[in-house]
Amino acid sequence: MADWFFHENKASRKVSLSDDGTSKLVLTFVATYNNESNWDPITGSGTPPAAVKFAPTTLLKNLSNLFPVGASLNPLSFTGVITNNTQTRPDQQITFDPNASCSSSILWWTVDSYSAAMPARSDRTVWNVQVNLSSCGRPNCAMDYPFGYSLIRRDLEISTSVGLRSAPAFASWYQLDPNNHAPGGNVQYPEHGDSNQGSGNTANFTIPNSLVAVDINGSPITQSIPQNAITVNKIVPFTRTGTDPPVGSVQQWLKTLRNNVGYRNSDTELGYRRGQLLFAGVDMVQLGRSGVRLTFRFMADDFYHLTQEQILATTSNNLTPSGAFTTVNYPASGGGAGLTLTTRHAAAMWRQPYALTTETNSWTLYGTNSPPVGHLGFSAEDSDYLNQLTGAP
Repeated sequence: MADWFFHENKASRKVSLSDDGTSKLVLTFVATYNNESNWDPITGSGTPPAAVKFAPTTLLKNLSNLFPVGASLNPLSFTGVITNNTQTRPDQQITFDPNASCSSSILWWTVDSYSAAMPARSDRTVWNVQVNLSSCGRPNCAMDYPFGYSLIRRDLEISTSVGLRSAPAFASWYQLDPNNHAPGGNVQYPEHGDSNQGSGNTANFTIPNSLVAVDINGSPITQSIPQNAITVNKIVPFTRTGTDPPVGSVQQWLKTLRNNVGYRNSDTELGYRRGQLLFAGVDMVQLGRSGVRLTFRFMADDFYHLTQEQILATTSNNLTPSGAFTTVNYPASGGGAGLTLTTRHAAAMWRQPYALTTETNSWTLYGTNSPPVGHLGFSAEDSDYLNQLTGAP
């Protein structure tokens, strides 16, 4: 293989910084062909090389040794003049250091492609070529530039939408207050929504008779309850690590997150109290060669995702009266005796369709153990940022 000398062009380092996707960096090199052992393309001394007919083939082969497509450079630092990937001119050192204060996983620049390979001389011994790189994460981490970082991040975004769920009602949902519960029992419903029929404590799951009963002789009506669907998008670096990803990789992170799907928060997160936020799943989409976007999906419910069920008699499965009645008097038209209708109401209980918040896989955003157990693997910085955006309950 013929030798090519690479040194950085003065017009190099065309940068497009973004945290809405990936930051882009273009390095422009002057590639000089050499098939003479004493030729120095920098000083011009020695015997110049002969013209080359098939420059792109050998040029790209040498370039791929220096910048393999898909490879991560961490940090980006290399010798500018290279002969077949061997350092020959240390005085031409090229360094491009990211912000040392950021996490090392954010510093990766990934080689995306080569472009604009054009001859700069008629004998095709000198070429200009561009190397296209990309980086995931915040711009001030990708490059050590002296500018401040905006208070609003684009590599970590949160969005929300409001919808309704249909819920059977023995006691009116509209009369409930999400703040009205007490440790160890309930005023209106169980603390954190942890209704546990196996606890032996009927106060933990029985719906109090003091609430407004709305069922009709044991048949519940349907009411609509507002819920918030919350989405968190996080852009993270990605590397191909084989079939057995190491601890800390995106692939391993996704595997551990499966354990938390269908569980509720064990502490206040994203502006919702313990037990109000359900982790509904996570999606991953590739962003070029350098990273992925993880989309975390949550469902928030002021009433802790509880449902209501009728309490049936132990042996007969018949209605168990709550002792409450609703009486409606209809006056007769034209005088005379009116009509009195009485509806009796059934005893009812709370049912939590999801696990209790005391379970191991209940979660917070941030935790210290690795691999994650009891948390979703967000950093302390990410967790603080998201909770600052959403505020207190």
